[in-house]
Amino acid sequence: MTESRKHELGGIFANLPIDGSPLDNPWSSESSPTVPVSTISPEELAELAAAAERPERSEQPQPPEPPAVASGEGPTRAASATQAPDAPTWTPAATTGWFLLLDTGQQLALPGPSFVVGRRPGESEGGLPTIAIPDPHKTISRVHARFDLIDDQWQATDLGSANGIVTVGPEGTESIIDPGGSTPVVGRFVLGLVGMQFVRIPGVQ
Repeated sequence: MTESRKHELGGIFANLPIDGSPLDNPWSSESSPTVPVSTISPEELAELAAAAERPERSEQPQPPEPPAVASGEGPTRAASATQAPDAPTWTPAATTGWFLLLDTGQQLALPGPSFVVGRRPGESEGGLPTIAIPDPHKTISRVHARFDLIDDQWQATDLGSANGIVTVGPEGTESIIDPGGSTPVVGRFVLGLVGMQFVRIPGVQ
């Protein structure tokens, strides 16, 4: 290429050598800086792009964590903030779904599906819990009868009482249980001179 032709082209071609020698490479490894290759993954790049598009939210201060207490430090162990509440405490009557209603209107909670009643029973009779029946006329024996809930039906057993157990039918007919005998009780019944009946608690199975 002639000098006149080089001037016609102008620009970078003005510095082209006319003897055909190779051009100097300005981007050779000796003169160009080393550019590190990015190690970010496409997934991380996508997360960064999504985070850049979301509006910034101010972080709410978090309450401090309760101090950790090592296990085995005795009963005074710190309770966790997420500890489940205590289970509800049920009354004895609620455990059977029934209570004993006296003719006087007094309601007596039942200690379980089997128990002993009397005027002055001990805390336990024959290994069973007891109920003291109020009887100002003392017509109920000290240990009078046993009651058992069998297949959702109350069964009465006389324990050798002085005045026995009298069941009252729907029409008011009365039947006395023999000493030591057992019978289902439905509706009202009488121990001595004290009338009573079992009443189911609504909504309790």
